[in-house]
Amino acid sequence: MRNARRLKLSNAIVESTNTKLRVIHRRAFGFRTPEAMIAIAMLTLGGLCPPLPGRHVSTHESS
Repeated sequence: MRNARRLKLSNAIVESTNTKLRVIHRRAFGFRTPEAMIAIAMLTLGGLCPPLPGRHVSTHESS
């Protein structure tokens, strides 16, 4: 604890990610493969926003 205060380091980011993964794991209950859970974790935590079928990207053009 002294080193954490002295070096001003925290494991908050790791703990936050671990909590998010636990919630994702709970949500993914019932998926048949581990790959499905990994895919949902990557979508949730990876910052990606892939285009979804049936949704068109709207472009806002100002005139």
